[in-house]
Amino acid sequence: MATAFAAAWETHKRANEKIAAMRDQLIAGLETIPHSRLNGDREKRLPGIVNFCFEGIEGESLLLHLDARGIAASSGSACTSGSLDPSHVLLALGLPHEVAHGSLRLSIGEENTPEEMDYIIRSVTEVVSYLRDMSPVWEGLERGEKPHLL
Repeated sequence: MATAFAAAWETHKRANEKIAAMRDQLIAGLETIPHSRLNGDREKRLPGIVNFCFEGIEGESLLLHLDARGIAASSGSACTSGSLDPSHVLLALGLPHEVAHGSLRLSIGEENTPEEMDYIIRSVTEVVSYLRDMSPVWEGLERGEKPHLL
């Protein structure tokens, strides 16, 4: 029994290391998007969860465009899944409502690949740019009518 437990623990540990490496790849790529923010601590986090906010866009629009590209994601936190309200956790962390409303939560598993992380980074970058290009809110931010929050 002890040998089986030790083998299972090693398998679990290797899987988490693989997942954490893909998570870090995803974070590094998404944080290059201007006016984005990683939510949560950079080091003390689960290996397979990434949560970002993107200023000037709505989370629901982001999700619809990513879904059309075959990317399953959520907006907000797990406790607000299925709700259009921003995460109460992000609001409690001090994020303004309009920023928390543009959040994206991605889950990574052992079956995912680094190539899929590259695809997600490219897709999120393109979709955020597309949504900002059509957003009057973003246009006002860029013209300096209101200050950027991120």
